[in-house]
Amino acid sequence: MVIFPFPQFKQYVQFLKSLPEYKLGSFQAARFPNQEIYTKLFTNVTHKDCLIIGSITPPDEQLMSFLFLAHTIKKELASSITALLPYLAYARQDKIKKGESLATSTIGEIFRASHINEVTTIDVHSPKVEILFPLPIHNLSPAKLFAKEIKKLKLKNPTFVSPDEGAIERTQKVIDELRIKTEIAYMSKERTQRGVTSTLHGQIGLEVIVIDDILDTGRTLLACCQILKHAGTKNIYIFVTHGLFTGNEWQNLFDLNVKKIYCTDSIPQVYGLKIQNLQILSIEPLLYEYAHHTRKIHEEAEKVMRGEQDYFLGEETG
Repeated sequence: MVIFPFPQFKQYVQFLKSLPEYKLGSFQAARFPNQEIYTKLFTNVTHKDCLIIGSITPPDEQLMSFLFLAHTIKKELASSITALLPYLAYARQDKIKKGESLATSTIGEIFRASHINEVTTIDVHSPKVEILFPLPIHNLSPAKLFAKEIKKLKLKNPTFVSPDEGAIERTQKVIDELRIKTEIAYMSKERTQRGVTSTLHGQIGLEVIVIDDILDTGRTLLACCQILKHAGTKNIYIFVTHGLFTGNEWQNLFDLNVKKIYCTDSIPQVYGLKIQNLQILSIEPLLYEYAHHTRKIHEEAEKVMRGEQDYFLGEETG
């Protein structure tokens, strides 16, 4: 497999070396003097399986460069193309509303038109995404990463809280990794003419672990932590997969008894944040597991092919 990492993701290539017939590809994504984007390959991909690692988050240049690279790779007769997007942007635009774009579906259609065969991502936003997306999605869970850090905290009977009903399933995955039995408290949202109100369901202890997929502006988590603080919680630990950290409002979480925020580096820009109580978790173990899993599938397929060849050769010679 030929791997094409965009610059900010080059650090992860070493954990994909166990992929079948691993090779690092070379390319350029740049602009002409008139500012049109173009891509250029420097690696032969004819009849090769290819993997592109990158991001399609704004600025839109990232999306266009990713699509152009995929199309160029296919034009040069690659066998298949997998998009490895640690964070699948536009996945939150998965609600069908009259007069509004359904970007989750649109992105999938554009990927398909660019000859991408499948997408591998981490903690996709919701099951709706996999229904709306016209391509297969291989979804990696950060549950093991989170469970490992939670064990280090050595908390006694912490309460697990889902900031909304959509995060209950991913919270349960972390609990399963911890091999404990506990109830999940959760927030439910109700939209009224006065705005959005959240209601807490379940019993809350002094120490709470909140698990969610995305921290963007932080408003959902702020509403959650305000209720938890009012309910008497003393220490809150937040675990999120994708850190967008838009604006500064999210920093008010530390005024609501949040002791620490844990976030993966699915979006590498998080390393630019200099926040004392923010701990960044590397997605390296997930990439290693993905590469190992892919190699096993490849080896099993080769065994089947060899078996079929031996079978037909035996028939001809028997």
